[in-house]
Amino acid sequence: MVYRFLLPIFVMLMINISYSYELRAKLSLQDTKKLLLFPGDIFSAHMIIWSTKEGDSSFVSDVEQEISKLVGNKILKSIYVIDISDVSRNETNVDVLEFNLSLALIDNMRRLKSYRWNIGKHRIRVELEGLLFAEKKIQPTKKYIILDQVVKKEANTWWYKLLIFVIAVSVGGYKVNEYLKIKKENKILKDKLENSNYWKNKFESAQTREQLEEIYRIRKSWRELKIDNEKVDNFFVCINEKQYKQQWTEYEMYEVKESLKKITESIECQDA
Repeated sequence: MVYRFLLPIFVMLMINISYSYELRAKLSLQDTKKLLLFPGDIFSAHMIIWSTKEGDSSFVSDVEQEISKLVGNKILKSIYVIDISDVSRNETNVDVLEFNLSLALIDNMRRLKSYRWNIGKHRIRVELEGLLFAEKKIQPTKKYIILDQVVKKEANTWWYKLLIFVIAVSVGGYKVNEYLKIKKENKILKDKLENSNYWKNKFESAQTREQLEEIYRIRKSWRELKIDNEKVDNFFVCINEKQYKQQWTEYEMYEVKESLKKITESIECQDA
């Protein structure tokens, strides 16, 4: 009897899981001048949405109606939508919906491989491309409580003025220290991103589809390296032909790895 009761619940759970993420999306940064995004930054982005089922465009009309409602609201918990424009189907693939966004980062962003997003009745798994977030580590300021006291003479209030001065210096010093700390961390990260050895190691360690697609997503961060443009373009074309497929064959995986390997060899030659 217990099994008969639990079986329908189990079936419903399996159905919900199977349809948890029927759509996928990619949000890419358009403003190439912004290497890092801090809370408070405003930036331009482009989003594409497609179904995990090949040839399925049934979601497009539903999502189009919901997109306009995003303006003035948050997406992915930490990003505020200022404006949306140019909503249309992709010219080369009518099963893909795309549009431009004007966004503001309003809080620290968790660094994940992908993000969950609900729009209308649809659940979407969103991947970010070219968006690198820096956190502002702000500690809560200390609260100072000054109790009311009876002051008999004005001459005895010097300690009160001294206390105010000490507090002001302490808070000011804390703010300056935090600013210098963030500036230093930003410089270290920027130097790391521009280091060719860092990218060589990252390229060589990319063995899975997720790792290869991540390198493609953050291409604006390493595109400034001195690399043979023909080899870079070949990698872009190779991965573009396969990125919307649900699965890659062994040969397709080999093609992408070989195209990335040629880029790595190009970096090594220039270092030498």
